[in-house]
Amino acid sequence: METVTTVQENAADILASAKDLNAQRAEQETADTLGQVEEA
Repeated sequence: METVTTVQENAADILASAKDLNAQRAEQETADTLGQVEEA
């Protein structure tokens, strides 16, 4: 059971990191889009 717990914890960490990365990318994409709109 110890292995299962370790895998679950690692998977949760990976998921949290992926969500953070996706949020950062979305913020950057929004900023890029707003910058393009302001230039037009």
